[in-house]
Amino acid sequence: DAQEAAFDSLERYLTSRLHTRIFAPGIDARQHDADLRMRIAKLQFITPDHLDIPALHRNPEAWSLGVAALNTMALKTTPIEKLDCILEACKHLYSAP
Repeated sequence: DAQEAAFDSLERYLTSRLHTRIFAPGIDARQHDADLRMRIAKLQFITPDHLDIPALHRNPEAWSLGVAALNTMALKTTPIEKLDCILEACKHLYSAP
């Protein structure tokens, strides 16, 4: 409904404007984030073969679009935007023919 959409827009606006103040990470958090990014980078070799996805359900284009959607999460600032990236990745993977 319109009120919920207005609240979502307001949350998005405020969170994006206040992101550095709200989520200002300390040195420990930044190091943890860097370590996590390194671990994720090391997992880029994973393919549908590694996940035991049957050949019948594999779609390289959907896989690429899902990976791209997840890679954009780092650019998002609000929790809802990050969840939208996950939802988009799932839609790509589950809507594949």
